[in-house]
Amino acid sequence: MLKAVTDLIYNVLGNWWAFSALLVLSGVLFGYVVPRAQRPIFAHAPPDLPRKVLDVHMMTWTPAQARRLLEEIGPEGRRAYQAFYLQVDFWFPTLVTSLLYCSLLALAFPQGSRFAWLAPWGMLGWVFDEAENITHFRMVRSYPKLSGLSLRWGPVFTYCKWLLAIVTPVIGVVGFVGRLL
Repeated sequence: MLKAVTDLIYNVLGNWWAFSALLVLSGVLFGYVVPRAQRPIFAHAPPDLPRKVLDVHMMTWTPAQARRLLEEIGPEGRRAYQAFYLQVDFWFPTLVTSLLYCSLLALAFPQGSRFAWLAPWGMLGWVFDEAENITHFRMVRSYPKLSGLSLRWGPVFTYCKWLLAIVTPVIGVVGFVGRLL
């Protein structure tokens, strides 16, 4: 199974054209689409509330931060937060970035090299992001009753997502440097 996934990544994403297209698409999603989609969440929030959804807390968030955010954005903000997940965050941003990371790793570690098995590693960030999205969506939907499960595991998923978002490009750079030496 891993070989089939790895072969697919190398055949579809393991070239500079795919990497460049995914890089541009990630830039558009995170630089334009996501910020615009998040604006309605904070439309009625107090001005001193940080304009950050739980997903972007680096490296993670606390249950107190989640409660404060969900309280302060109000019912309209919570509806907008649900819409944000259903229309944008479940589908595009991190999936595209994860494919970008797979492409980067495929370029850094050519097919047939002993580290070619790392190419699918880029998809782990997407897996953790989806788990994170589910916990956040459940909290937004069930507010004011917040599941202990979501409050316990949501920050863990956020942490893992950000850790992979930082570590994966570093692994790619190490692969390129290793090929130059």
